[in-house]
Amino acid sequence: MVKKQQMRWNRWTVQPFLDIRVAFLDGTLERSFCQIYSNFRAANDVRPASTAV
Repeated sequence: MVKKQQMRWNRWTVQPFLDIRVAFLDGTLERSFCQIYSNFRAANDVRPASTAV
């Protein structure tokens, strides 16, 4: 491999990255994770943790 070889982007290599980015920005990625993984909780979710009394 050449030391200064750069990554080449084309439609087929960049499209999956763009799909994930769009899903993240419009909120569908988080909803999909919530449906697949029932215990998934987003980092910005401010639901209080239940405490034993």
